[in-house]
Amino acid sequence: MQTKPVLSSNTFRYLNTSVHINAKPDTIIRSYAENKVIQLTLREIVEFSTPGRFVDFAAFIKRELPIRISHRIVELESLPYNLSDMPSTLKLRNMYQLGFHLIRSLPEPSDDVSLEIFVKGVESHFKSLANATELLAAGITECTIHHPSQATQVRTCKFLNGFLDRFHTSRIGTRLLTGQLCALYAQYYGKNDKPKAIAGDKSSALGILDDNCSPKEVLQWAVDDAARMCYENFGK
Repeated sequence: MQTKPVLSSNTFRYLNTSVHINAKPDTIIRSYAENKVIQLTLREIVEFSTPGRFVDFAAFIKRELPIRISHRIVELESLPYNLSDMPSTLKLRNMYQLGFHLIRSLPEPSDDVSLEIFVKGVESHFKSLANATELLAAGITECTIHHPSQATQVRTCKFLNGFLDRFHTSRIGTRLLTGQLCALYAQYYGKNDKPKAIAGDKSSALGILDDNCSPKEVLQWAVDDAARMCYENFGK
């Protein structure tokens, strides 16, 4: 008989730790950042998302997520024009550092008990970074305000533009993986965290992936939403 999972003291501490400004990446983070990110194709994600391979998918994310997070931490620390020292950038970097140590503290997902603990920890990390894009944008704004003489360089810096491309591309890919993990767990285990049969599920969705998704409709929604925001902020 399995008992209700209990978060370890380390995991509980990371879930409830405040962000400490000016914390520096440690040697463990830097060693992880030396590893290359493993990119999965959409087909591979779908194959990983079947009930029989869900635990393998969780184990992959357990190994992969700290590597991806470490890359973001090291890059955020090395931004030019004092950008890495701005309050919002520091807050974002330290949020990633807390997430890095949280994921490493979670148990290897190998059974129902450890799987629940792991997924809940990943979900906590996923939610904590919901405003990462806004924090990064705020950091850039703070940099131009505190260092007005560098404002032009900041806006035209090729290195910074390249970093932003990598940051957002990586963010999309990573949130796809973590979002898929959390959605599949809810789909396979239900609200009471008990495994459930899905053979009779008539939904076309596999986690956050939907066979009936219309790219045209999604793109049109994005166009309409961007137009609305432009009109609200700029009047045109």
